[in-house]
Amino acid sequence: MANLRQNRAYLPHYISDPHTHPILILQKLTDISIEYAVFKNFVSSGNLDYNREILVVTDLPLGCINNELVNFINNFDFPIIMKTVDYHSFVVNNSFLNKLGKSVGIFENVLKESYFDIIDRMVLSYLKKSGNFNALVEEFRKNCIDRTIDAFTTKDFYEFYNDTLFLNTDGLEIYFLLDNKFFLSSPEVLLNIKCLGIKFFIDGTISSGTAWIYRNRKNLFLDEKEFDCVLELLDKKFKNLGRIYLAFHCIGWYAFEFLVKNLAKKILKKNNLILRVEHCSLIKKKDIEKLIDLIRDYNAYGRVFLVLNPEKGSISIMDLYGYKNYFYVAYASDAPVYGLDLIDSIFVLLNSDSHYNVEIVNDIFRFNDLLFLI
Repeated sequence: MANLRQNRAYLPHYISDPHTHPILILQKLTDISIEYAVFKNFVSSGNLDYNREILVVTDLPLGCINNELVNFINNFDFPIIMKTVDYHSFVVNNSFLNKLGKSVGIFENVLKESYFDIIDRMVLSYLKKSGNFNALVEEFRKNCIDRTIDAFTTKDFYEFYNDTLFLNTDGLEIYFLLDNKFFLSSPEVLLNIKCLGIKFFIDGTISSGTAWIYRNRKNLFLDEKEFDCVLELLDKKFKNLGRIYLAFHCIGWYAFEFLVKNLAKKILKKNNLILRVEHCSLIKKKDIEKLIDLIRDYNAYGRVFLVLNPEKGSISIMDLYGYKNYFYVAYASDAPVYGLDLIDSIFVLLNSDSHYNVEIVNDIFRFNDLLFLI
């Protein structure tokens, strides 16, 4: 196994990561961001730097959100943003609210994800001033990755990429999957050659219990009417653009079943659309077989990608690879959720030095490569 990781010749130009969150990686590479456990240790030891412009605390356990926590962070005179482990809630202090100004109309210290854009704007403003973009490039390049796809590009993220040196930085190309709400508000953005398609969320995350594992529609994040509006707009204005990805955050048995039953047919019957399923951690063989039936019905061979993270699921990557005549099995780190390092990657899952598995690794990284070539 060590030889596989060290000998890059096995993977010539296929080392690309088709699902990351570069701006979140950049946050972790600067002093703006620390984990909740580190924050607690710094505070108790007196080592926390109080002369900060802003602090982002990540991985806040959901059970820690209470008045005691809010009162504690209100003692700091610089903005603090605490992100929960599922990234769907935030705890902010009064300094953060005061910096926004009363006109924003937010007076609560615990915010839901609908305030993502306000959180993002403040963080991005700091990152833009820090100018530490080369650190991000170096993080990718040291792991032999020269291309990646930002797996969820909001309006604020897109403007940040275009306002900074990212797109002109040697050594790393960043492509985009657009937030579907951003696309609907500014459809012309899809004309950018770096915009590969549009991203939807069916479910949430396992860490918060919002993964759609069971038949519980209360956790359905997808607005089906909004999805239909995207399809209609693509039909009217972008039919001649070439192939376009429709990507879905999809963790859980029922999430994948819902995708296959309710959405896949609408996508695969249109020759210019490619179905891309992110994560695929928990899926059932019967739903794979239903997806294969649709691929056959609409002659959609080569228009479906299952993008896996380095985590074990109900169906192994080897089992999915057995269906490669119908769909592609690509690989992603979802960094910073998982590391970019190949040690924490597909090699762990294959767990073998056999020549057969080397060929499979080459194939899967070739499928990664195809994700950029729509």
